[in-house]
Amino acid sequence: MAPLLVGSTNGSSTAALWTKDFCVVRSRHFVSGKAQLGFNRRRRAATAAASSDVKAAPVRSRTDGSAAGSSGSTSTTNSSKPLSWLQSKWDKEIWQLAVPAALALAADPLLGMVDTALVGRLGSDELAALGINTSLFSLSFIVFNFLATATTPAVATAVSSSNARAAGETIWQATSLAVVLGLLVAAGMLGNGSWMLAVMGADDSQQHMQDLALQYLWIRAFAAPAVLLTTVGQGVFRGISDMRAPLFITLATNSVHLALALVLMFPCGLGIKGAAISTAASEWLAAGAYVSLVWGKRDLLGLWPPPQLRPAQLRERYLPFLQAGSAVVMRTGSLLGTKTLATAVAARLGPGSVASHQVLMQLWVLASMLVDSLAVSGQTLVAVNLGQGRRAAAREISDRLLQLGLGTGVLLAALMLGGSPWWPQLFTSDEAVLGTIRDLVPLAVLPLPVNALVYTLDGVLVGCSDWGYLMKAMVGASAVAASMLVLVEPSGAGLEGVWSALAVLMVGRLVTLGWRYQSKSGPLPPQQQQQQQHDVASLQQQQQLLLQELSKQT
Repeated sequence: MAPLLVGSTNGSSTAALWTKDFCVVRSRHFVSGKAQLGFNRRRRAATAAASSDVKAAPVRSRTDGSAAGSSGSTSTTNSSKPLSWLQSKWDKEIWQLAVPAALALAADPLLGMVDTALVGRLGSDELAALGINTSLFSLSFIVFNFLATATTPAVATAVSSSNARAAGETIWQATSLAVVLGLLVAAGMLGNGSWMLAVMGADDSQQHMQDLALQYLWIRAFAAPAVLLTTVGQGVFRGISDMRAPLFITLATNSVHLALALVLMFPCGLGIKGAAISTAASEWLAAGAYVSLVWGKRDLLGLWPPPQLRPAQLRERYLPFLQAGSAVVMRTGSLLGTKTLATAVAARLGPGSVASHQVLMQLWVLASMLVDSLAVSGQTLVAVNLGQGRRAAAREISDRLLQLGLGTGVLLAALMLGGSPWWPQLFTSDEAVLGTIRDLVPLAVLPLPVNALVYTLDGVLVGCSDWGYLMKAMVGASAVAASMLVLVEPSGAGLEGVWSALAVLMVGRLVTLGWRYQSKSGPLPPQQQQQQQHDVASLQQQQQLLLQELSKQT
């Protein structure tokens, strides 16, 4: 059968195609049972073809059965139906990416919680030293998260359009930047570790905690290049919709880390230095695994032969990547800078305060990472559908992701709030710290549904490569929260003031990102989706009327 002109609203073109297809069956045998079955099959195929404009290719049409109904009814596609909270046609694609991503993303915070629990047994100074280093390394490494964030949509678009060479160039660019930036970060930490820790609140007034923090920093700094190479590998595998390899690598390397930490910290008596050694070793192991697996896909990704660039071409080829990267750096730097400032303010309130802050922050990060798996799905699915011109499908996927994100956030908040009498004891036995944690649980847990919507919206807009707006929105929200954090000590607000500022940060992000998502000038304007759905429904109605006329004529 000739292909149906779904994208056209010209009735004569459609009628011509249908006349061509069905003229051969205008005989007295048309009404026989066998011919009628063939006719129904043709009609079902036409309806499925019409629905393909608003859904991704891998998703099978669910209107096939209804299309074979009576010719007097008008068929509707799933895209014109309101989304259900319980089920959506996009759930399979979303969860195939989100579940492995959730396990991989949650593994690191879970291990961080284990580290916190183990180091907490050494004493409050050790726990405070770990908390300061955790924030410092998060800022130092995650500020370069553009190596994954910019790589994912670029690789997804290139691979989906069978442009292996473009994918290979992107990966080589990201890898070379990871090596150079990783060496610079390591050198900066080794040469300025004491100053960095003093900025974070571990100054000479707390000499013992400062010495412990410096020991940890010097050891773990050697793994900076490995962390950035791992970041590139994660972006590549997200771009090719393979979440199982990152999950396997994360579970394997974290298992090694846990085993080494238990041996080095206690039987070997290395204390916090043992935690640093085990962390650095597992990070280099992960980097090696990613490099090996990515190289194994060199034909698919166009990695060999590597691109031969003259010095004059370097700026031209790297400029688009660096432009996206600079916006992501500003966005991520603003977020991490605000969280780092929160830790620094907590550190100045005393070891007990920063220890309580560390425990609550680990739980906040864990919950955020679980929801961020939906953002990873959004980055990949939205980028692929936009690359194929399926803007309405991208909007539908985004709406469904927001539903799932909100539901997940509410569930996590309920679980953490209900378990608050018990889980703080897993991290410390200090009664003062436990009391502070329990007092702050409502303030730290109730914003989790807001966080869930923020992370999901962020993933959707990353999939749209809306880098400029993401940067501006983050800078604005962070500025408000940072101004509140600066006033915590002078006002005597304590840790309640710190966590109030973090809650304001997330509410500000929700307002700005939500406005962009609903804006007419945004990358996925809702009215465009509605118009496309209306056009497709109108075309399908014309097709059904034409089918009725053909049936009457025969």
